[in-house]
Amino acid sequence: MCCIILIHSVSDHRASYQDHNESAYITRDSVGKSSVTIFNDNTPVWLPGATDAATQEYGLYTKSRTDRVLGVCPVVAIMYLTACVGPAESEDMFLAAGPGLAIIGVLLYVSFCTIPYAMIVAELCTSFPEDAGYVVWILNGYGPFWASQIAYWALFSRIFCLAFIPGEILDMATEFLEVTITSKFVSFLIKATIATILVIPSLLGTKNLGRISMVLFACSVIPSSIYCIWALTDVDGDHGSQFFEIRRANNASDTVRHVTGPADVQWVDYINAVFWNFDGLLSPSMFAGHVMNPGYVYPRALMYNIVATFATYMLCFIATILNRNIASWSLLEDGGYIASAASIGGSSLHTLIFLSVFVSNCAFYMSQFFCGAYEISGMAQYQLIPAMFSKRSHFFFDSSFIAIFVHYVSVLIVLAIDLDNLLPMTNALSALLGIGIVITAMKLRHKMPFVTRPFKVPGEAWVIGILGIMPMLSMSYMVVTTLMDPVGAIGFVAVVVPGLLFGIYRKRQDEL
Repeated sequence: MCCIILIHSVSDHRASYQDHNESAYITRDSVGKSSVTIFNDNTPVWLPGATDAATQEYGLYTKSRTDRVLGVCPVVAIMYLTACVGPAESEDMFLAAGPGLAIIGVLLYVSFCTIPYAMIVAELCTSFPEDAGYVVWILNGYGPFWASQIAYWALFSRIFCLAFIPGEILDMATEFLEVTITSKFVSFLIKATIATILVIPSLLGTKNLGRISMVLFACSVIPSSIYCIWALTDVDGDHGSQFFEIRRANNASDTVRHVTGPADVQWVDYINAVFWNFDGLLSPSMFAGHVMNPGYVYPRALMYNIVATFATYMLCFIATILNRNIASWSLLEDGGYIASAASIGGSSLHTLIFLSVFVSNCAFYMSQFFCGAYEISGMAQYQLIPAMFSKRSHFFFDSSFIAIFVHYVSVLIVLAIDLDNLLPMTNALSALLGIGIVITAMKLRHKMPFVTRPFKVPGEAWVIGILGIMPMLSMSYMVVTTLMDPVGAIGFVAVVVPGLLFGIYRKRQDEL
């Protein structure tokens, strides 16, 4: 197969190489900024990965090698923090279904949804290790129209999610300190201040943010481990029977809720909670251009992250149930693990877990913001938005300061208009993105069989399709349940339809 790689640039510096019956002619400008086009059977597609491979093997220039500074540990830390805030927020998984169904359900979800999906993501991350991640994958698979749509959905989803977090952090602090803020304006100022402070790590450069993430990862995992050990030092063997209980309807005569009466499993809440707590596998693709040796880092980072996340949720829940001082799993409804820590270990453990959850929420915002900023920067590199958004500043540690600023302002706008009711829509948009990723992975196997894949899902494209069945079914369920809710449906349509209409308009304008 013969592929001619053309990089359009201002000047005409050329280089070529010959390998495995493939030839390439690469032109670049003096600063290496370029758009990449592959002509395969006269069909133009985008393939940054090919020029990156050429750079490593033949010494050709595409991007400074010093950009690739993140190894396995910082990638695991960032990935963990984008989805998991310690055991907090995982209570909903167990409360919605009860321990019996929840534990089995989580095991099945991780086995048949999370792990297969992670394998697909690992293949794509290692095949196209560039900033903006899944935007580049879909750009290669389906062109700029669908790449722009996916990027638009993902950005909206992330911005809505980020705008919700400062309020969560403020509520935690006021509840712990037992203070009340009555003024909405003062509340907004505090939330805006929190959002502003948490942007600073993104301005310190990728390497420094990776180091900060590892510290925050430790601040989340170590207190959770202490909580588990402390809880398991005082176990009541009779509590083991709770592992077979499911959620049941409230009974006025019960002293403990949800343990008698007819079954009352909250399936929609349960599946939403599981999806939310194991989401985040795509986040590290956003800064793939900063990951050294992606073929080595990504498969390991994804695997370690799944293990760490699963262990955090399951071990903390099991330790809580078995502890003598916790009468029932349903008590997690009253303040979650922070309140349980007070019953298990008194004020010292209560304070430790509160600080851990508080820091984890801050870390969640920081890492999600970082990923969103580099999605914007990567889109600019591939001409989906103006190139100015990819501009970097040496003053800000070579960070993409314009993309960071635009992302920051977008979050503040949503924060100011208070759209918390639309938060469930973010799960639906993330699910829609996930479905697109599985379909794109199959498409790229057919369209670009010549691309080097350091990690590859075994077998042909149809194997990816089989592995993707369960993830796509769960994601489709998320989209359908969102559309069945009037508020979620209105928000979903309000975000998706304008983007589609604008994309169609731009496409027609380009064809004229």
